[in-house]
Amino acid sequence: METLFLSFEIAEKKRLLYRRIFPSYYLKMKKKLLILLIFIISNSAFADGSFHLGASYIYQTMHYKEPAIMDEKGKISGYSIEMRYALSERLRLGAELRFLGGHLEYNGSTFSGTPIKQTTNDIVREYRSTLGYALGSLRPYVGLGQRYWSNDLVISYLRETTYNYIPMGLTYTSQPFYITYEHRQFLSGTNKSHMSDVGGGRKDVSFTQKTGQGYLCEVGFFFPVSVFDMKVSLGYEFWQVDNSTIANDGVDDLIEPHNSTNSFIASVGLFY
Repeated sequence: METLFLSFEIAEKKRLLYRRIFPSYYLKMKKKLLILLIFIISNSAFADGSFHLGASYIYQTMHYKEPAIMDEKGKISGYSIEMRYALSERLRLGAELRFLGGHLEYNGSTFSGTPIKQTTNDIVREYRSTLGYALGSLRPYVGLGQRYWSNDLVISYLRETTYNYIPMGLTYTSQPFYITYEHRQFLSGTNKSHMSDVGGGRKDVSFTQKTGQGYLCEVGFFFPVSVFDMKVSLGYEFWQVDNSTIANDGVDDLIEPHNSTNSFIASVGLFY
């Protein structure tokens, strides 16, 4: 695995370039989100109260672990957009987009067993839609979701992980408070590891993840601020995914091992 250290200088240049680009990426994203928010709020679709839009700031701790192999933990933050549309008095359609970024601290080793610690560059995106039905103070819902995580190990290689899942949840509301429990039925997962970044004749590989599970617990409340409703929430998110299929990168047979991710999430946002 000495190749990793021979390419350290190139990797350091890559790290500096990434960190210059990373803030501008989020600045551009914030501008686009603000423009989108202003445009939709000014639209007459809000007049009958059937359509609602919200934007939130999210702060999240993240701890990813492959038992006895490595772990990564740190903080990421970003923004979300939520859209809700009332199809009827009881039936409601929802959609959410999340964009988070930051850095985690990696603690693991090279393929040859040499201990290594480093700071990673990370982006998490999540897309989901739900259909809920109001039953008094209870609202069960079901939907489709996708979670994407770009995990750049900087001095070695980039990993891209995607989970596809079905969110199935129940929200209990007692104004202004609410509590939600959500089970996430794992459908499929893919991990693409850019082993060509390491060199030494290695090539990029993709692993298929077939089984796993996840859940979310969230509590929060709404209160009026002018013409808006402010939302404040705290949540805990958990993922556990089993061993992937085996793939060969041209040098070794590799596997994405059994892993888990624990996250605590805080958010504050405005809804119209």
